[in-house]
Amino acid sequence: MNMHATVENTSDAMIHALIAAERRPSHLIGPALDYWVGKALGKPVMVVRHQREDGFFCVLKGLDGRIVGWSPSTDWSVGGPISQSAQIALEPVYRVEGCGVRKSLIGWAALHPKNHGGLLRYRGEGKDQLQAAMRALVSARYGDYVPTVDRA
Repeated sequence: MNMHATVENTSDAMIHALIAAERRPSHLIGPALDYWVGKALGKPVMVVRHQREDGFFCVLKGLDGRIVGWSPSTDWSVGGPISQSAQIALEPVYRVEGCGVRKSLIGWAALHPKNHGGLLRYRGEGKDQLQAAMRALVSARYGDYVPTVDRA
């Protein structure tokens, strides 16, 4: 497995830092998570600056050269079909007290069925179903760490 990636079409040090800052899929959020989902699926994705709240978002470059938004970790129309085709199972995670009494929903867990000759299933957790599912997908592709990112 190639554990080295290249950031293409960007010279912005802040974008590079955003993508490269957190290498554990279990901690990826927002555009960085969307970027690694795209890379895991072999999509031509990149993170660009924009006048949004966080200043960045992930885009997908089409074969015709058009740039479209890519946000599988927050948009069900994008992430839902990915989760379904990867057969990712979702389950709620509850805060438990005392003798195992469920008190409140604190997030979601996702299990990716990728199997390497055994019963290994990749797990992702998140504040909602899409975030958990996309983290599980990235973990199934890259393991405990996403590749090191170099600037092109």
